[in-house]
Amino acid sequence: MLDKYAQEISDTTSKIIGYHVLVTDKQGIVIGSSNPERLGKSLFEAPEVINSRKGYIVSDEEALKVNDTKPGVTYPIEDVDGRITGTIAIAGDPDEVKPFALIVKKQAEMYLREKAFLETALNRERTIQIFMKDVLAFDPRISGKEVLEQRAYEFGYDKKWKYVSIYVKYQLASSRTGLDQNCLLYRRAESLLRSVFSGKDDISACMGKDVILLFHALPNRNQQEDDTFRIISGKCLNLEKLMAGQGFSAFLGIGSIVSDLEEWGTSYIEAMQALERGRIFYPSKKIFIIRDHRLHQLIASAKKDLRCDFVRDQLSSLDSQRDCLELKETIEKWCQCNFSVKDTSEELHIHRNTLHYRIDKIENICGFGMRDFTRMMELYMALQLEKINLLESSS
Repeated sequence: MLDKYAQEISDTTSKIIGYHVLVTDKQGIVIGSSNPERLGKSLFEAPEVINSRKGYIVSDEEALKVNDTKPGVTYPIEDVDGRITGTIAIAGDPDEVKPFALIVKKQAEMYLREKAFLETALNRERTIQIFMKDVLAFDPRISGKEVLEQRAYEFGYDKKWKYVSIYVKYQLASSRTGLDQNCLLYRRAESLLRSVFSGKDDISACMGKDVILLFHALPNRNQQEDDTFRIISGKCLNLEKLMAGQGFSAFLGIGSIVSDLEEWGTSYIEAMQALERGRIFYPSKKIFIIRDHRLHQLIASAKKDLRCDFVRDQLSSLDSQRDCLELKETIEKWCQCNFSVKDTSEELHIHRNTLHYRIDKIENICGFGMRDFTRMMELYMALQLEKINLLESSS
């Protein structure tokens, strides 16, 4: 660790304090120096500093007695476990540089500990990502579930609990970010997620530059599913508001509840599809549950050519109108508002007379009344299928 960051520590510290800074390894060889001429040379006091674990002052007189030596102050550098890994020295008048010495030593140690922590965290994150991808691609014909479960236990998986997938797609609401900032943004987003979903059995991972996948543990096996989804939705709403307060725009998809590790892939796909379709069908919402999209899931399972034929048969007469988008929106809101003139006009932000005009026009075009439940259901389904077809074409 010290070898990797020695030069960076030397350069940045030297710029701050205005004196040359050297970093050595455990053998006393200079591995980082703001003065390039000192690289690769030995620091005569380093072995004593390392053995005694104490600082050492090189006076002007002593520097004159030892070849290639400068006056200054040298201190040992400790790693996270308290082991001495090298030394850090400041060259200059000892009386002038001594006040900086302990501060520089502590700053270097803190910097190395932070780097060690980040590397450990990144390694763990990569391991979780690989595990998640293996879970999502699990095929019992190829590999055994027992091996996958054993790996899952390392990250907090508990076989006793049921799990539900939560697919979080986020971005900063008001600025562009470069690739070098993606990791930082993920850390911020994950920290917010962990403040809401803090269970020790929850498992989350970055699944792209702007996606976090969480498998949330549900220890209460006897809880009614409606109550479970109500609680999860509440947590997701809290997370979305919390992220919005930190400048993030976030959308969340919730999959089905599963009781077996090999079903995680299904729940993940459902959560992702709930979010993708939800943003098309309900653009004003932020949180989408697969249970609310079973109809879309069902009709999307039909063969595409059948879907296209159905859409064409139902909507061709509307498509020929100049205001077809306006008429289609009216039909959709009319069905969603249970054929209520009051609710539909409010949803569309139009006067009731305007709505009545549109209803008359639609009835004349389609040839049936807009309170005919069966025919309106067909129209509504055709509109949903049209959106699904467009979604699939753009993906």
